[in-house]
Amino acid sequence: MCGLSGIINLNNKPIKNLEQKINLMTKLLNHRGPDYAGKYINKKSSFGFSNNRLAIVSPKENIKLPYSKDGVSFLSYNGEIYNYLELKKFLKKKGINCKTRTDTEVMWHFLKSFLDKKNFRSLNGMWAYAFYNEKSHQLDLGRDLLGERHIFYYLESDNLFFSSEVKPILYVSEKKHQIDELSILESWRYNSCSNGRTLIKNVFKIEPGFNLKVSKAKINKFRLQKLDLKKWTNFFKKTKNEKKIYNQFNKLIKQEVSLRIPKDVPFFSTLSGGIDSSIIAYNLRKIKKKIKTIFCYSKNSQIKKKQFEEFSELDLSKIVARKFKLTHKVINIAHEKTVLSKTKIISQECFEGCIDPGLINFTMMSNYLRSQKIKVGLMSEGPDEFLGGYHTDQEAFKVDNLYSDLKNKKINKKIFKSSFKKLKLIRNKFFNFDYDKFKTRVVHFSNSSQFINSKLNHSKKFSKLNSFNDVNLRSIKKYSSLSFSQMRALNYAEKTIPDMINMRKDKSMMLNSVEPRFPFLAKNIVEFLISMPDEYRFRKNYGKFFLREYCKKFIDKNVAWYPKKGLGDYTWNYIENFFKKIDAKKVIFNSRLFKKKIFRTGICEAIFGNKLHKANIWSAYVLARTYANLEKINKTKTL
Repeated sequence: MCGLSGIINLNNKPIKNLEQKINLMTKLLNHRGPDYAGKYINKKSSFGFSNNRLAIVSPKENIKLPYSKDGVSFLSYNGEIYNYLELKKFLKKKGINCKTRTDTEVMWHFLKSFLDKKNFRSLNGMWAYAFYNEKSHQLDLGRDLLGERHIFYYLESDNLFFSSEVKPILYVSEKKHQIDELSILESWRYNSCSNGRTLIKNVFKIEPGFNLKVSKAKINKFRLQKLDLKKWTNFFKKTKNEKKIYNQFNKLIKQEVSLRIPKDVPFFSTLSGGIDSSIIAYNLRKIKKKIKTIFCYSKNSQIKKKQFEEFSELDLSKIVARKFKLTHKVINIAHEKTVLSKTKIISQECFEGCIDPGLINFTMMSNYLRSQKIKVGLMSEGPDEFLGGYHTDQEAFKVDNLYSDLKNKKINKKIFKSSFKKLKLIRNKFFNFDYDKFKTRVVHFSNSSQFINSKLNHSKKFSKLNSFNDVNLRSIKKYSSLSFSQMRALNYAEKTIPDMINMRKDKSMMLNSVEPRFPFLAKNIVEFLISMPDEYRFRKNYGKFFLREYCKKFIDKNVAWYPKKGLGDYTWNYIENFFKKIDAKKVIFNSRLFKKKIFRTGICEAIFGNKLHKANIWSAYVLARTYANLEKINKTKTL
């Protein structure tokens, strides 16, 4: 895991103050790669980029960055190729011998000689990279399929700026930047922004699985990778034996967990007492003897069992740890002084668009890991999105069944309306029945669109802001045979996972130089889980039924049926007077952001209203702080 940044002039002309700009961009990304940093600037000063290294693969090996083997093509790389040892054998058969023990060299060879869809399918990993050819003045920027890594870019006067984070671009580009009003509202509604946007106007992010190619003064975007469900949809059509399905999953998850275990540095795995983290821990123990796991809590309710409950979350994590002889630690992440300090840092640098309250808890977790000199964390994101683990998706499935009965004339409209009322929907109170366009409520639809629209002067313009809710038209056309639940899972994979879940982890973990790895986001597993028929998702009023049964069979029956919990609680629920201590009211009321024409008078008063969820205070606070920081950066431009 590293950081990358750079600038290219499309017409191969010298860039003003290029070296100073690259130096500043490199410095601003030091937290992403504190072990080593290197830069490259071509002879014409028409291109320059840098690479910050967090040394994980062969950390003691001294390789010059950005990496080049021929002095013509140069690679700045952020990520890990987990099967790089296997790929070295492939390269050897092609007559290519690797001189280093790193995955960086393997990536360099693939980009130089095998940059095509067929060969890139063999790469098992996560990446964001910049690959430059000095002779042709050609630059290729790429992002992995599930968007575990990110690249942001901005075009100004024929200069293309790119970086692992938005902040370096803001500092070294010459023009003053403006906030993107649509993205502001999207982040408020979904805790992040999608479709390649950021909070900053004209600063974009490469979409997952896509590449940007800069050549002959032109910028072209193309898709290098995509999900392919055919293999596993056919598998489930042919295979009705559940034992074979469990065996297949066992094989997949063990393989992907094994590949993500770092060989040269210490690591940890989360163990919350829930299904997903327990499955990771169980498979780790099958591969390696000494495994370290942690349980993070921020509120006593996590470590104490509730009335009529046999176990608490902490109890279940300890049961799994004892059963598989794991070295398990319990960490309190609710240290007020540190929480408040990290809050002020994070809240002013959400230019990428992710403003999720979970940023604080994950930052506190990575802060602890850094203190223990741990560089890698295995985490269990994915199954809830792919297998209907959230209440919002379980409710949607019930509506699907009613709609299906109505469509197939098993019930009439009167019975449909009566049955719909009996569902007593909580997460989908305003469920939209326009199934042709596939509208539904993704789990991170956190703030009421009614409130946001009521406080806008241009509400009609933003009323159809459903970027995360709408499945890509190309996906609908290609996968018309999928159920609505499968389509929701596919939508999560293409949008929510890359641009909310992974963005949140990247911001919070890399702030403290800790690399997150996600076995459940391996392409093979994602395609397997999305392709699962609904009978494996929903059963007995439970979501994620397949993994519950897996847990029951191989791990512990109590873990299998315990309700889903998150990592800690909202910060304002465990830090007394949290919003007062961070001066939220003062920051929001004084912010020039809410004086913009898009907002109606009285929005600040409404944010602090009794009927509104406190998450709105957090959203407004972060957006106000980030906007103030943008204004500050605009005033201090010197390069």
